[in-house]
Amino acid sequence: RGRSHNKLLAAKRGHFKNTKRGIFKTQKGTFKRKIIIKNFDEIIYPMYQKNYVTLSYKEYQIHIPNWLLREKGISKNDIYWDGAYISIRNNSNSIYI
Repeated sequence: RGRSHNKLLAAKRGHFKNTKRGIFKTQKGTFKRKIIIKNFDEIIYPMYQKNYVTLSYKEYQIHIPNWLLREKGISKNDIYWDGAYISIRNNSNSIYI
C-alpha cells in the first residue's frame, strides 16, 4: 500500500476537501464520483477485477484462481475444460475432473 491508498483513506474520512486536482466533495458533502475515479483509478480498478478464470462446459463451471495460473506460467487463454479433463494447449498433461 502506498501514498495513493493513504489518499483514498483520507478522502474517505473527509480529510481532503480541496486538492490541486479538484474538489472531492459536493456542496451537500457527497463525493464527486468522477473526480474520485480519476484520482484513485489505480486503487479502485483492481478491486473490480476477477481473481479467477472461469471454465465452462454445458451448465457447469470451474473457477481456476489467477495465482495458480501465474505460478504455473499458464495464460488464461491456454487452459480449457472438455467436461472431463482440464488441459493446457500445446501440453500433453491434463487433470481429470
